[in-house]
Amino acid sequence: MNAHKPKLNFTDKLPPMTIAIDNKIIENTSQTSNTQDKKKTTPKRCQLKGCKKKLSITAFDCKCEKRFCNLHIYSENHNCTFDYKSLYKQNLIDRAELGGGKVDKVGDRV
Repeated sequence: MNAHKPKLNFTDKLPPMTIAIDNKIIENTSQTSNTQDKKKTTPKRCQLKGCKKKLSITAFDCKCEKRFCNLHIYSENHNCTFDYKSLYKQNLIDRAELGGGKVDKVGDRV
């Protein structure tokens, strides 16, 4: 009974096939194209020149829009170009404007 059945070999590649759907020709080839190679992802590194440390998942972005390792995250350590002084000065001015006006004293309530 089983002697008359042909052996199926699934390791053989399928022949190329062409399908026409909505006037578009789609060709199926069994060979993989070189354009669809997997992209190799390189590990994220500290952006300070000379530092090659890998960044962990918890690495933060600096205000200068670069990523640094734990040693170089502080603005003094990587010569940050962001102007923190003007930011804090403007923040202080904004807070002073919110709290400005007449000061409520306990003695005035009595």
